[in-house]
Amino acid sequence: MDPVKHPVASLQERLYPVVMSEDAIRDIVQERERLRTAERPWNGRLARAGELPKAAASLALASIPGMVLSMWPQRLWPWPAKDWELLEPRDYLVRAGALIVMAIERLERES
Repeated sequence: MDPVKHPVASLQERLYPVVMSEDAIRDIVQERERLRTAERPWNGRLARAGELPKAAASLALASIPGMVLSMWPQRLWPWPAKDWELLEPRDYLVRAGALIVMAIERLERES
């Protein structure tokens, strides 16, 4: 007799697969390296406390269709407007992921 699968579990498996996309992880790691070596505010060494997660939140919001036009993501952006770049939705999320990783690394260094 086969075990009965809960319908919610099946839906979760389809919506949120356990296997992570290697491309997504690779792109976040590459973006983290690019940002880490950049002489820009988001360089982990140049950013002040709280700026990396704030920028990541701003970029994650920008990935939602129509949000950039609303200017909400740019209002959260912790650095000068000249440092804001228009990107594709996936690129906003990759950069946000890289900034989150950098923020976590910063917390680990400070503890």
